[in-house]
Amino acid sequence: MVRKTKGDKEEQTKKVQDPQPKKGQAPKGKSTEAKVVKPAVEEPLNPIVEKAMKLNPHMKSMWITSRGFVHQATAPEYLRKDAKFYVNKYYKK
Repeated sequence: MVRKTKGDKEEQTKKVQDPQPKKGQAPKGKSTEAKVVKPAVEEPLNPIVEKAMKLNPHMKSMWITSRGFVHQATAPEYLRKDAKFYVNKYYKK
């Protein structure tokens, strides 16, 4: 991109570089999917969560609320206020 600026009597041109994201980083301002951090030691699952996973083997990942409601991974934030993200260990293609 070239930007023109006015000097005292003559016009000068400056090169302005567009900020490029580094390799492996997402461009600024664009949201990406939430990162899933897997705990080093797996804790036993809540029976409600376990049951929700067994009932939905077609879902690879899901949000499960404290009341046991299941939402897809792409659910908007207002639906999944108190939900936690889980990867279904009973997933079948």
